[in-house]
Amino acid sequence: MVSGSVRDPAEHIRQILPYGFESFYLAFSGGVRAGELARLADQVQSALADSGAVIGSLGIYGNGSPLENGQADLDTFAAWKTLIDGAHLSGCNIVWGFPGRVRGSSVHVRGVFLGSLPGHFGCYLL
Repeated sequence: MVSGSVRDPAEHIRQILPYGFESFYLAFSGGVRAGELARLADQVQSALADSGAVIGSLGIYGNGSPLENGQADLDTFAAWKTLIDGAHLSGCNIVWGFPGRVRGSSVHVRGVFLGSLPGHFGCYLL
């Protein structure tokens, strides 16, 4: 796992790539903007160059719940959508994360469909 929220994730990948890693996943804390994701994807793909290593997935941890309507919730939901829409920029087709919770509800809340990557299964929060 490489944090996508640090100052230079691509440089971190360059530093640890010689240790034989074949894949990486980028994890974001809080939020991510589409423009930032596109820039980061370019930098990371450049860092991977001809190594054969790949970005296997993108992930998000948020303090909000994409199932509720507070500002942190809306930011988390927007980050999920940004990662789903931009996963192809990193060459991956998996978006994962911790979706948060519905305050005051049991864990038996119904899933919410967030979207799908072209040619792949839909992404659900359960």
